[in-house]
Amino acid sequence: GCLVIKSTFNRPNLYYKILEKPTSQEDCLSILEKLLKYRYRGASGIIYTNSIKDSEDIANGLKKRGLRVGYYHATMEAKSRSDVHMKWHSKEYQAIVATVAFGMGIDKPDVRFVIHHTISKSIENYYQESGRAGRDGQRAECVTLYRMQDIFKVSSMVFSSVGSMDHLYDMVKYCLNGSFCRRLLLAKHFDEDWGDSDCNKMCDVCANSNTTTREINLENHCKTISYIIDNASRQDT
Repeated sequence: GCLVIKSTFNRPNLYYKILEKPTSQEDCLSILEKLLKYRYRGASGIIYTNSIKDSEDIANGLKKRGLRVGYYHATMEAKSRSDVHMKWHSKEYQAIVATVAFGMGIDKPDVRFVIHHTISKSIENYYQESGRAGRDGQRAECVTLYRMQDIFKVSSMVFSSVGSMDHLYDMVKYCLNGSFCRRLLLAKHFDEDWGDSDCNKMCDVCANSNTTTREINLENHCKTISYIIDNASRQDT
């Protein structure tokens, strides 16, 4: 027979959180600045973006605000990418603002935060990217900035792939959720069976469960998603 090793998708030391993303880039930078200067002061992390331009613009914007960050994407020369990686590893840089090109071969166990400036294309991508936090087993945070306009942006990148809009829709539902444990949603997505109690208040929904549940008007979101899917279908035919 052969040895089958199964591991759980549950990473109990990761705290999952969604923040409402402002419409202006300056306001987005202000949120990132506060997180890096205060909440994650002295800690190492990654800020994921969905485009090369965003990675450079955000890194340069944060540098102007006095933060020690660098950007990383696939079109950089190998030496430049290596230099940025080393500066981050040695803590000269607090964070790297990166596209998904930054991921393979990351061997840094003390990543305390992973922030998604734009939503991932799928739950699978999100789980893999956010999972680069807290490899040392200590508490780490996975924060996603969500706004409806970004659905258009991401859908234009993925609509041509089979099933990609469904994957994006799952990611949107995860972000819009304000009632159910986020870890439970991840578990269900990967066909695992956990209970709410397994979270230990390690997501924003469970941590705020004693407060009044925030209601979101989903009508506009649903209309937006339907519009995107219809458009994608038309372009497919």
